[in-house]
Amino acid sequence: MSLDDKFNPNDGSLIDRIDNAMIGFHKKLGNFWQNKTHKSVDGLKRGLYGSSAITLIAHSIVGPNYIMLIPALSNGMAAVTSRENCPKTSLDSEIQSEAIGLPKKFFKYTHAILYGLGAISTLTRATEIIAGAISGDYGLIKEGLDNIGYGIGVLSWITANYLHQTDFNPPPPKPKKKPILERIKIGKLLPQPIPVSSR
Repeated sequence: MSLDDKFNPNDGSLIDRIDNAMIGFHKKLGNFWQNKTHKSVDGLKRGLYGSSAITLIAHSIVGPNYIMLIPALSNGMAAVTSRENCPKTSLDSEIQSEAIGLPKKFFKYTHAILYGLGAISTLTRATEIIAGAISGDYGLIKEGLDNIGYGIGVLSWITANYLHQTDFNPPPPKPKKKPILERIKIGKLLPQPIPVSSR
């Protein structure tokens, strides 16, 4: 049994398969980030939590939908802390759910549902903005802009949570740049001698 199997249990139920698929997807996303930026996933997580906090605050004010200030403030705190107290694996979330008297897979269902809502809301509002821009319907653009913060905020929040529940190796070291003289093709910059034809 691998560590992933141990810490992300899967009894074959639909929610376990969805949860493991999402963790696998976010593992690929995190590895892609680290390979491209040579920076830890921790920076990406904090950025997503920060983005979620900002967009949910904006949505709660514009909405107005003040209930969204609760996750916004929580995500703002997550952007500046390491979230050491939060579940790190699916197994941890199951244990925490049972400890507070909730069904074992409560957080798995919550994450899957919120991720879907965030994705659908973002896509719907983006479509409204694009359709409004094409048709010149400024009411449609305003409707999309007023509500897109909810989708982006929720999607960023749950993406950061999935990254938090996924284990990553340290990022690869940034490759050293070649010395400047090697990078500049000196031969191409200097005037070349005119070849002398021999007769």
